[in-house]
Amino acid sequence: MSKICVKCSTENEDNFSFCKYCGASLPIVDRYSDQSFSAAPSSFEDRATEIDFDGVTYGELETYIGKNSHNVLPKLINFKLFGRKLNWSFPVLILGFLFGFFGMAVYFFYRKMFPVAIALTLCGVAFTSVNYVLNYNTDKVFFNEYKTLVEDIIENTEKYLGEDAVNPNNALLSILEKREDSGNTLLGNIMYFADLWFVRSALPVFLSGFTNYFYYLSANKRIKKAKLEFGDGPDISQKIASFGGVSIATLFIPIAVNLIMGIIYTVLVII
Repeated sequence: MSKICVKCSTENEDNFSFCKYCGASLPIVDRYSDQSFSAAPSSFEDRATEIDFDGVTYGELETYIGKNSHNVLPKLINFKLFGRKLNWSFPVLILGFLFGFFGMAVYFFYRKMFPVAIALTLCGVAFTSVNYVLNYNTDKVFFNEYKTLVEDIIENTEKYLGEDAVNPNNALLSILEKREDSGNTLLGNIMYFADLWFVRSALPVFLSGFTNYFYYLSANKRIKKAKLEFGDGPDISQKIASFGGVSIATLFIPIAVNLIMGIIYTVLVII
């Protein structure tokens, strides 16, 4: 008799205790009465504690994850029981699609996966810097022409008024077209498609698929580090909790870096 997962409705073999798709606890089947009933939460925890998370216990993982453990732990159990490393994290996908390297770094800083977060931030700095270098001269010329147009409108207002007046929108459109044409270079096109198809498409899809697995590896490493530093004393749970959870403060690092780079570039263009 097969077991139907109450969380995702996946059909599982009757000897499975956890769903092969989402990792949730499966109903217990009475082979003699052909009836099934859902396992109580304590039954799920009892069975989950029997799993070896590479030297880390279920309770330690639960303490490390914190408030969101009821959503994350089934995915980690899925890794161990079925080796399913692919498990989508939609925040990473959305942030990557909208904001590229810096957007994805925000989530990894938030979940305290610092090596990945720092690597993404550095990639964002490098990629943005290359874009700035390629566009600097073009943006400088564009700003100067735009500034000249605004000054001309202010100084010669009558030129832009009346029936035979010059339409400033046409002049602005001409400047924008020149800016677009001057930026249409081989390197510019390469960077554009790299940003569109790799930074904001392929990379977010890849990272979002393995984010939860990376989180498991990070949690496992940081729990072992806490145990190594503080031993197995009575306050070890508090130490593990402080190593885990989320970090609100550090998620602003990539946002601040991106903002500062943008301000510096803007100042260099307009001075």
